[in-house]
Amino acid sequence: MYLLIFTCLSVRAIHIEVVPDMSVLAFLQAVVRFTNLYGIPSTIYGDNAKTFVGGGRLFKRLMLNHDCQQKFGSRSIKFCPIPLYSPWVGGVWERSIQNCLYKMVGRGEMDYFSLLTVISDIQRAINNRPLTYRESTEKELEAVTPNMFCGLIRVLGCF
Repeated sequence: MYLLIFTCLSVRAIHIEVVPDMSVLAFLQAVVRFTNLYGIPSTIYGDNAKTFVGGGRLFKRLMLNHDCQQKFGSRSIKFCPIPLYSPWVGGVWERSIQNCLYKMVGRGEMDYFSLLTVISDIQRAINNRPLTYRESTEKELEAVTPNMFCGLIRVLGCF
């Protein structure tokens, strides 16, 4: 199994998809599942893996199809690869889950549904960390978390 990480670079909210392989079809299906939950993003950044580059090219061709135009409307997703030979650029989205995943799984093995449960726990923990605080009542501070924005994203339909 492979993990596909969607990260909002503004509020650092994450969404993790478990995919069976590194095929272009699995990538495109994960993008469709993501857009069904959060709406259509304007830009997707990814590393230069063949899957992402091929998926970006295929997605541009699919956007010419009538069925895809109905699903995505006039909004087309722009795929932007990171610069060649610079894996540190992708550290923003990888760093967010590496420590959590290693602490929970380590080098152990687990079945598919256990992996889904662990991934959802990691996603919840990361999206519940405080970004900042705001005053909610007298002498009490309320944490502003990425999950607060995820609720708005689902309502407004933009990630």
